[in-house]
Amino acid sequence: MKNNKPAIIYIAGNGRSGSTLLDMLLGSLPNLWTVGEANVIPWEFEKRDAKCGCGKSLYECPFWTEVYSDIGDIIKNHKTIKFRDSHSVGKVLRFKEIGRLLFNKGFPKDELSNFCANNSTFFSKIKEKAEEIFGNKIDYIVSASKDPNRLLWLLACPQFEVRFVMHVFLLHSFIHFSEFNKWSSLFSFKHDCFFQSS
Repeated sequence: MKNNKPAIIYIAGNGRSGSTLLDMLLGSLPNLWTVGEANVIPWEFEKRDAKCGCGKSLYECPFWTEVYSDIGDIIKNHKTIKFRDSHSVGKVLRFKEIGRLLFNKGFPKDELSNFCANNSTFFSKIKEKAEEIFGNKIDYIVSASKDPNRLLWLLACPQFEVRFVMHVFLLHSFIHFSEFNKWSSLFSFKHDCFFQSS
C-alpha cells in the first residue's frame, strides 16, 4: 500500500456462502485486520450483549471500546450504513442501483459525499486503533459485509483503495450445506469461489 487511504478487502456474496470463514482466514494473516460485517456493527452495539472475536462484549473489548469512544456518534447514528434496514434485513435487489449500473447514472453527490466521509472516518479509526493496540502495521481491513450495493458505493469513494472478493455459493451447494437430505442426494457437492480484484 503506497498511500494513507484506508485499504479495504471487501467480501461480497450471498449469505451462508462461507464468507465468515473466508473473513476469518484472511484476518489471520499478518497485516490484515477484520471487522466482520462492518455494515451491521451499529446493531451489534445496540444489542448490548454482542461479542467481539476476542470473546468479550463489544463494550468490554479494548479495541472496540477505544473505537467507540472516538467515533461513537458515527456508529450509534448508523452514519456508515446504506442498504440495510435492520441487523438482518437488507434488500440485495435494488432497482435504483441496477439502473445506476446499467445506465451509468452516477451517484447523488451529497449522499455519496456523506457516505464516503463517514466510512472513511470509520475505517481510518479501525486501522489506527488496530495498529495502536496490537503494534502491527495494518495494510488492509477486511469487511465481510457481502452487500454488492455497498461495495459499489465504496468503490465510488475516492478515499478508499478497495479490493474485493466475490464469493459465490451455488444453489446445489447451499442445499447440501443446509442438510436438506432429501434433496442433497440429487446434487453433487461443489463449492465455487470466484476471486476478482478491482
